[in-house]
Amino acid sequence: MISKLLIGGYLFVGSILDLKRRYLSIYFLAIMCPIIIIHFYLVLSLSYIQIGLGLGLMIGLLLISKLSKEAIGSADCIIIGGLGVMLGVETQITILLIASILSSVVGILLLIVKKANKKTRLPFLPFLFLGYLIKLTM
Repeated sequence: MISKLLIGGYLFVGSILDLKRRYLSIYFLAIMCPIIIIHFYLVLSLSYIQIGLGLGLMIGLLLISKLSKEAIGSADCIIIGGLGVMLGVETQITILLIASILSSVVGILLLIVKKANKKTRLPFLPFLFLGYLIKLTM
């Protein structure tokens, strides 16, 4: 329970920062390390394969980020990787899928009401936070 609150709180604060600044500092990303350590201390239930797959997805997303000129933010990729290390690759992919669907719906709605264009960049961390909350309720 405590680790779920830590992860949720971290994603919530990150969402606010991402919405306000459209940037996450390295210091904010570094805060994830003690959360991962606390999570492992409280809930050591993942295999090394699960952790490796979670990190593998993060590395793949970071490569896509660099190749696409940051169409996916590097900070988002790192946070997604942290989720994979803490929650496992299946939960990581579920949260990523939910977040992607939510961001697509919001993006389409913003295009329809002409509040955005094709090049408008949406912060992704709020959608990851919502995806995490939805996954908790499943």
